[in-house]
Amino acid sequence: DREAVLAIACEQGTRTSHAAILAHSIGIPAVVGLRDVLDRVTTGEMVVLDGWSGTLQVEPQPADIEKAQRSDARRRALERDLALAVDQPAVTRDGRTLVLRANLDLPEELDQAVRHRAEGIGLLRTEFLVVGRGKMPTEDEQVRLYARIGTAFAGQDVVIRTFDLGGDKFPAGFRTTAEGNPFLGWRAIRVCLDRPEVFRPQVRAILRAAAHAQLKLMIPLVTTVEEVEATRAIVAEEAAALRTAGIEAAESVPVGVMVETPAAVLVADRLAEVADFLSVGTNDLVQYTLAVDRGNARLADRFTPHHPAILRALAQVRAAADAAGKEVSVCGGMASDPVSAFLLLGLGYRTLSVAAPSLPLIRWLVRRVDAGEAAACATALCAARTAAAVTARARAALGRAVDLKLIEPDA
Repeated sequence: DREAVLAIACEQGTRTSHAAILAHSIGIPAVVGLRDVLDRVTTGEMVVLDGWSGTLQVEPQPADIEKAQRSDARRRALERDLALAVDQPAVTRDGRTLVLRANLDLPEELDQAVRHRAEGIGLLRTEFLVVGRGKMPTEDEQVRLYARIGTAFAGQDVVIRTFDLGGDKFPAGFRTTAEGNPFLGWRAIRVCLDRPEVFRPQVRAILRAAAHAQLKLMIPLVTTVEEVEATRAIVAEEAAALRTAGIEAAESVPVGVMVETPAAVLVADRLAEVADFLSVGTNDLVQYTLAVDRGNARLADRFTPHHPAILRALAQVRAAADAAGKEVSVCGGMASDPVSAFLLLGLGYRTLSVAAPSLPLIRWLVRRVDAGEAAACATALCAARTAAAVTARARAALGRAVDLKLIEPDA
């Protein structure tokens, strides 16, 4: 019951773990990775939870409460400014236009994405159709969902990520063997290609819904060109089968790659040759590039998208897409974070897919910064030695355009 939940505090996880992403997407303040919080907080105690700074204070003093109230007042003032920016174009001070799409984790978020003037959906996570259920969704059930979202964004792209099963995301009753390292194991496109009875109904559903909507199909955790080619073959086969059966469907749909592994970065030029578009999933890209478990609270301070290796990877992917004349975007957590979004702008990304609650903030931010200044900053930071240096210099550059206290309460 969301009406009864004001906030969430968890002992495990990081800000890019799946539970934290879901909480953010539905607008519930959450702080994760609070070690021993269940032993340190008892029922009836007053707490102050700050989802922005990632802190939880138990039995706060009057001064702590006053500080939290001042921070909340600043945030509410910013929200009034954000409300005015919702209907304004995402254009930088020097005239660079960005496309801001929304990430969707649940169908209930659709209305918020529409209200916040998302320019399509850059990432529709379809695992909600699977996780917590006893069986896979039917093809018709999927058609109805995809068509509903496509109708809400008529004339705009809706990018549907195929089932990212595996790791911690399998339906109840799905038969598989235990793996020592499931996040490096049988998951995502590997599961889909190995289990056509799971994958092909989803492909058919997307084709059917695309008869009256601008849908795209995106495959996760790609590491090889062959995975893209196999997916394209399945799309072509299912489109032909639908035509033969006389079922209304699109002739085809664009097939894109979610770039979230070092392998995909290194062969981005080859992937761009066989894919219709690329989209960087920064959460897993950081996890796999830095060898840091995104859900491990003990490693939370090591999980940073500002590592110079990540900036270089992002620059390489963008260059590969540009050389091939293919669209490239970012759909991971970086796009929803103000400082990271400033860096993405500087790296040349012009399409960002953002958590729906963060759309007004990122639009407001874009309208206050200079793309040329962002580019100079990001280019220089690709040569930085440390993530701390990247963060500090990016914040300083962004701080010349906006008041950091508005977007970072403890700034």
